[in-house]
Amino acid sequence: MQTIDRYFELLKERDMEGLRQILSADIHVRYYGPKGALPWIGEFEGIAGFEEFLRIVAAHLDIVEVERMDTIANARKVVIQSRGCWRSKKTNKDIHGNMINIFSVKDGKITGYEVYNDTLAFARGMEIA
Repeated sequence: MQTIDRYFELLKERDMEGLRQILSADIHVRYYGPKGALPWIGEFEGIAGFEEFLRIVAAHLDIVEVERMDTIANARKVVIQSRGCWRSKKTNKDIHGNMINIFSVKDGKITGYEVYNDTLAFARGMEIA
């Protein structure tokens, strides 16, 4: 759980060097949803893929706030239920929604990151749907 707490601290600080230290070289990112529904839906491999994923999201959204509602963790997985508000850079609309983040962790490094969220809310807020 320490690794995941540190991940969110580093993400908030936009500390890419710090993030690289806690990511496995072969991290696998999966953002679920219908292909093409959001620009960042898909799979991203390795640290370069993770950084590309963050660049795509950052090009479209600003984080207004995210509140962690629940956490379930064991030695290999951490599941976090959150709700938040993001602002579309295209429309300047606030997007409210819930999400589930699933992290896989091995030897103190994040090896996997999966995201399930309200794709329709994001697509509408960004005027894609």
